[in-house]
Amino acid sequence: LLNIPQKGVIAYEDFYQTDNDAESALVTVYHEFVGLYAKLTSNTPSYNIVFNAPGDELYWGGSNKDDHTAAQEINDFRATYNSNNGHITAWYKKCYSLIYKANLVIDNFGGDLADSQVKKRCVAEARVIRAWAHLQLAIMFGTPPLVDHVLPGDAKPTNSDHQELLNWIADELRDAANDLPARNGKTDKDG
Repeated sequence: LLNIPQKGVIAYEDFYQTDNDAESALVTVYHEFVGLYAKLTSNTPSYNIVFNAPGDELYWGGSNKDDHTAAQEINDFRATYNSNNGHITAWYKKCYSLIYKANLVIDNFGGDLADSQVKKRCVAEARVIRAWAHLQLAIMFGTPPLVDHVLPGDAKPTNSDHQELLNWIADELRDAANDLPARNGKTDKDG
């Protein structure tokens, strides 16, 4: 009686096939992308803290000295924060989670598997988002690992060369542009 099929679950090998599957997988990538700007470790998105708190235009305070300590560490000009900082760790992990989801789209619909314009567009959008995530990591960490495909569970990626990573990012964006529809001016909301 316990061996009943799961409802609402599609097996991995049955999912990555149609145009609708490609768009559904891409929605997951966008959901993760939006999550980078959402609440990760506190009431304030880590993106905002990591990129804005180090500036002198902002003082990260709270209701007491222990409120938002991770953000206060980043706001401190003595640069006393490290990888133990919750916002730094959250930002790093979320970027690689985004890269993983983009790689799922690219690996399962790219190359010879891109047999429709919809699949080509979805792969191109995933490539742009993956390149953007690598750029954010390169800005923050200098030489993060380049992850350009879904890795097996036992993989141990190594740091990349900074200039080679930036060149790869530029190439990804340039190549992806070929499969993205052009916008026809500022009023072209669909484009």
